[in-house]
Amino acid sequence: MYTCSFTGHRPEYFEFRYNEDDTRCAAVKVALRRWIRSACDMGCRRFMTGCALGVDMWAAEAVIEISRDIKDIELVAVIPFKGHDSKWSDEQKIRYERMLSCCGKVLTLTDRYSKGAFYARDRYMVDNADMLIAVYNREKGHSGTGYTVRYAIGNDKPIIIIDPETLEETKINIELG
Repeated sequence: MYTCSFTGHRPEYFEFRYNEDDTRCAAVKVALRRWIRSACDMGCRRFMTGCALGVDMWAAEAVIEISRDIKDIELVAVIPFKGHDSKWSDEQKIRYERMLSCCGKVLTLTDRYSKGAFYARDRYMVDNADMLIAVYNREKGHSGTGYTVRYAIGNDKPIIIIDPETLEETKINIELG
């Protein structure tokens, strides 16, 4: 069974920020759904989300939606540390808990925050995936998303990159198997 992980900038890095009604945000979500379906067509049946706000949540929700049609796919939550959502709004926490309730597996990598907790989560997701779907703008390359994309490239993982500003899509080493 193939596994696909997600990475992406937090919404504060996008021009549309947290406005999910913005047409650019809607276009990113459409691209995510399309690539998740394509990953399913390539044999992916397990999808891992890093449980961050924005792209991770949108991708997880797309997997949940697609699982209504494709019954044998699984969503796995990879939480960097216990309480990583402690500073989120009540609305964000409710959405997060709803997403977690749909996961076939929930992994919490460590009991407490550490400086490298997010990078450890990102490496885990790349190391345990056969491909990566990234919502990534190269101009913001010094981000956790940039780190994850570079780590995946260094490990010869197939990657789909969706640029959130231009909506340009780049495929790197996309053949699975």
